[in-house]
Amino acid sequence: MLLVPLAVSVCGTRATRTTEAGNPPAPAEVGESSADGAASAAAVAEPAGEEPTAAERRLLLSLARNSIATRFSGESPPSLDPACATPYLSQPLACFVTLNTSDGGLRGCIGMFEAEGPLWENVVDRARAAAFRDGRFRPVEEPELPGLVIDISILTAPRPFDFSSPADLRDRLRPLVDGVILHSRWGTSTFLPQVWEQLPDRELFLEHLCEKHGAPADCWRDPELRVETYQAIVFSEHEHAPREHDWFVVDANGRYGCVAPADE
Repeated sequence: MLLVPLAVSVCGTRATRTTEAGNPPAPAEVGESSADGAASAAAVAEPAGEEPTAAERRLLLSLARNSIATRFSGESPPSLDPACATPYLSQPLACFVTLNTSDGGLRGCIGMFEAEGPLWENVVDRARAAAFRDGRFRPVEEPELPGLVIDISILTAPRPFDFSSPADLRDRLRPLVDGVILHSRWGTSTFLPQVWEQLPDRELFLEHLCEKHGAPADCWRDPELRVETYQAIVFSEHEHAPREHDWFVVDANGRYGCVAPADE
């Protein structure tokens, strides 16, 4: 089957903003953190939730933005005081960081499908990569940064998806919920859940996913096909704007410290 060319990427779109992805691939000056050490230790002892809290999302978005900002001044990426590394932020979770222009255009997106360390470190690393190492774009320049909107996608671990037939595979995939990884005799490719917005038809989604790794469009019908699915928690600076007084502060060395519990 010959498919009409379609500009589809790993990330796809979410809401009205395009969030494509490359293939895997200035902080306020404040004083010393005045976090309550006992309270922080107690917080770290709590089990991680299934999703980041609003407070944790604001911290991750701030880390991503400051990771880019510090590059312009030649500084090291921001770091996080261990007392502020909540159980969720400390998990080895894979992620994507997407940069969008204020009018909804894509400016960069880089991610991972296998975690290489704690979530907060992965966000810091992928933010810099999205800004300066996405080969589809020239590196972000400092005057652009205030106008960019940052999205973060946190991925769940891929799990085998068992199916009895091609029709069963097609019919049981959940648009806008499942990210899909196809492993065929020709190679491997994936689309994040957001891609369903561009390709809501299940067969067309699978055909483009086959062609993405150079396989025939009907590779999803191959009896040797293996499939994995995963989900993504996606959030944006549009939804979690910075607060003047938040639960974290950044010192002159770019180190994040806590001044309050990591609640909402």
